[in-house]
Amino acid sequence: MNNKTVSIVVPAYNAEKTIKRCLDSIVEQTSSNFKVYVVNDGSTDNTATILNDYKSDERFHIIHISNSGVSVARNKALELVDTDYVTFIDSDDYVDKNYLQDLIGGFVSEDIDMVATDRNYLNENLNLLVTLHYDFGIYNASDGINILLDENGPQGYITGKIFKTDIIKENNIILDPNIHVGEDLIFCIQYLLNARKINIVSSLQYNYIQYSDSLSHAATLYNREESFNEAYSNYLDMALKLKNMIYFLSENTTTGTNAGNKARMDTETILKKKKYSPIEGPKSIQRLKHGNKISFFLKNSSFLRRLKKIPLNEYLVVQYPFLVSYKNGEGWLDCSFILERLAKRNKLILVIHDIDQLRFESSRNNISDFKLAAYIISHNQKMTNYLINNNIDQNKIINLEIFDYLTSTENSSNHYEDEALLCYAGNLKKSKFIYKFPSELRKSKVNLYGNGYTGNQNGLDYKGAFPSDKINSIIKGKYGLIWDGDRIDTCSGNVGNYLRYNNPHKLSMYLVANMPVIIWDKAAEADFVKKNGLGITINSLNEIPEKINNISKDDYLKMNRAVKDVKSKLEEGKFLLNALNEIESRMKNA
Repeated sequence: MNNKTVSIVVPAYNAEKTIKRCLDSIVEQTSSNFKVYVVNDGSTDNTATILNDYKSDERFHIIHISNSGVSVARNKALELVDTDYVTFIDSDDYVDKNYLQDLIGGFVSEDIDMVATDRNYLNENLNLLVTLHYDFGIYNASDGINILLDENGPQGYITGKIFKTDIIKENNIILDPNIHVGEDLIFCIQYLLNARKINIVSSLQYNYIQYSDSLSHAATLYNREESFNEAYSNYLDMALKLKNMIYFLSENTTTGTNAGNKARMDTETILKKKKYSPIEGPKSIQRLKHGNKISFFLKNSSFLRRLKKIPLNEYLVVQYPFLVSYKNGEGWLDCSFILERLAKRNKLILVIHDIDQLRFESSRNNISDFKLAAYIISHNQKMTNYLINNNIDQNKIINLEIFDYLTSTENSSNHYEDEALLCYAGNLKKSKFIYKFPSELRKSKVNLYGNGYTGNQNGLDYKGAFPSDKINSIIKGKYGLIWDGDRIDTCSGNVGNYLRYNNPHKLSMYLVANMPVIIWDKAAEADFVKKNGLGITINSLNEIPEKINNISKDDYLKMNRAVKDVKSKLEEGKFLLNALNEIESRMKNA
């Protein structure tokens, strides 16, 4: 730490009585690896003449500006600072010889980004009025904000603290010249929002002098509570809003016939409804045979810079897996490798859409990704149990229950009079079972919707593929079917087994279309269907005719009313909103 350089910023306005004492105390520092930027803020007394005496010391840089106020003076110096650290001393005050040594010595680890110290309060005759001691120790930056807002802490004074220059420069942190009370408090809070830890050390080396005509001591020892209250009333709401901001990665997702896109678009809309702050996501990349990581980092330098705008240690919502388009949206690549980088700066909230380890024979290690998260929104209790069994902390998991489905289009049918018994919508290419429907079901007619149908069987009426934001208003059939795989006696294969864990988006689509459902009884969402009276559970497609025969018109209309109750919540995004509210509650109580 001894080879680190520090700049000392000293604004001065009509400081002829005190500036020499201030600067001489700097000259006498035991730590000599420093620069001094003295900004004469248009003084009309003898300040400028006194400053000339220090020009022979190459460490001193004297800057003269027209009178613009203390914030402009400090900002002018910050533009010139090129050292590792920067600290501020007011021209009324002075420091003892170990001031810099003690502050620099407070950087005992790489993740400490600010050091603050206690101070002496003296009157103009240099008589000690009071010594203020604080709760010494190392704190997370978020706790540091609370400490600054505590009247018994080091408060928001910019003096008596040392900052890392690169954090100030990279995040364009300046003092607001339009704020005249508490401007340094706001500066310190903005800095801590981009910091990791603060170390409060014991070092009574800063001497804060009470002068009635001081440039920065309008809030005196005796009235500092009044001026602090003024700063509170003007800026506390702003500071707390900055501190509690939640961010999210905004995806370049467009509508289409893919239900996955619809779920992601709806998630983003709900995050905006929560007033979370969007960070524009990466652009389209190329699909490379040797891997996509290189292409991602080469093509998305601007995205990586945008990530740095998120203050350190703040919460960032990411839809999982993290997908990036290639060929301008023709396909999507899993770029979840970025999560490890994101987790080094921010606390991740992962909204799970899919877990590929449950869908495919080979995939990236999803569990290692989930271990990076501060909170996880899981589909349902079955998926949550899977995560817990893989050593994910259950205290950071929240169950969604069902995907929301935001729509402005309405299906006018209550479906009881629909001609077809069943409606099946989805990726028909992978839904091999549709070619094996029992003849009795085909006699009752099945409407098919989606891409990939190649058959021509009696009783299967292919209706086409429709945009995911409109299909709910188009589909017909008494019941929406939730089934997958290549067999009719059970849901089979990887896609069938996945139903044991996931929330199929088609369930939400059927419900907003006012359609009761028939679902595999081993599916994770069978519990949701039964609990809410939304339809029928089956073990085999062969069971459907008998189960349907036992449903009266009153039974059906009762299910239809239950469907409409859930539908209203889906259309308002209630399920994700509830999950996010639960996370916020846990964050406050953490």
